[in-house]
Amino acid sequence: MLKASEVRLEEEAKQSEAEVQATAAKLFALIDSISKHKEYMDSKISEVKTQSRCGN
Repeated sequence: MLKASEVRLEEEAKQSEAEVQATAAKLFALIDSISKHKEYMDSKISEVKTQSRCGN
């Protein structure tokens, strides 16, 4: 009985760890996407500022 509970607990811990890893990967992908979007927006803002200084 105790051994079965230990095995079940170990399996659940492994499953939980796998879920944490999958969620972490999604989070890192989201952060990367946000970072790339920020770089894009910074570039566009700089471009608009440059154009407005030049009178275009």
